[in-house]
Amino acid sequence: MEDRRLSKKEKAPFIIMDKDDLFRSYGTCNLTLTRPATNLNKIKIETNLKKGLKTYPTNYKLDVYYDGIKLKKGKEIGAGAYGKVILYQGLKDNKEISVVVKMPLKGSDPYEEPDILRDYMKTAFMCHHYVIPIRSVEDQHGNPFIVMQQANGEVQKLEMDDRLKIKFIIYITRIIKCFYNHKFIYPDLKLENLLYRCNGEKIEFFLGDIGSFAALGADTKKGDLNASSSFVPPEYAYGDKTYRKADKETAIYTLGATIADVYGLADDIYYADNNGNDYTSAEMKKVQIPKFHKKIKASNIPAEVKEIILAFTSISPKKRIEYNFDMVFDKLCPSRK
Repeated sequence: MEDRRLSKKEKAPFIIMDKDDLFRSYGTCNLTLTRPATNLNKIKIETNLKKGLKTYPTNYKLDVYYDGIKLKKGKEIGAGAYGKVILYQGLKDNKEISVVVKMPLKGSDPYEEPDILRDYMKTAFMCHHYVIPIRSVEDQHGNPFIVMQQANGEVQKLEMDDRLKIKFIIYITRIIKCFYNHKFIYPDLKLENLLYRCNGEKIEFFLGDIGSFAALGADTKKGDLNASSSFVPPEYAYGDKTYRKADKETAIYTLGATIADVYGLADDIYYADNNGNDYTSAEMKKVQIPKFHKKIKASNIPAEVKEIILAFTSISPKKRIEYNFDMVFDKLCPSRK
């Protein structure tokens, strides 16, 4: 396989030559972040917080050190329900060091996300290589903070050619399948939560947010499981007062919606309209998903990808469950047959 961009007349080949080829970029990885990853074991945090903090205050001082070198606080690179994501950088032996720190918002429980991280690592250790390296680091008083390696950015901002899109679809399917095999569902799957990092001439993909894992089979009240999900299955729509279940149908549906989002075709199946009004199950089944499916069928994306999206986002959970993650590999990797 030639290492080059496709011309406009060419189509993406549906074959992966070998596992290393999965990460190869075709003219897209020309960014500056190619430095070695920061060793998170050398990170130390100091704050002016009290010992045994129950909730975080409005403002607090936080200093980050790498192997004794104080890092400079940089820009805010993201924010979520848990807190702000801040970049810290510095030099060590003429090498640039960078690390990302989550700074929890006022009222946040200091132990909530570290507990999620610990439970995840205990149960799904075989999937660690699919998650951006993350650690829980305590300050001098024992208050925990989440630190992670820096990535180039979110996948939603990555310009991908047709080949890289196919390989990315295969890769995120591997991620979700791995979690599922280890009894986890990740209902908040979306491009914003998937990160990429340039490593020489290759691109590596990682999940960048572990805060929304749910144990397979868990029943949760409305708002718990899919509180921050962009793609909620119609049977669990926000507009209905229902219980939600961390099941395979949810994993399959969110994967199908995210694949559609790779091609910019997922607007009709976000959980709410442009005014922030939550869709009900009836609205999703009668209007939104049929509109979405019509758009997919009329699009010029590869036929194999269309088939996957339509199958994975079926209105009927029973019909959806007939399909498996392996459908992606079977359709996009003929060498498996």
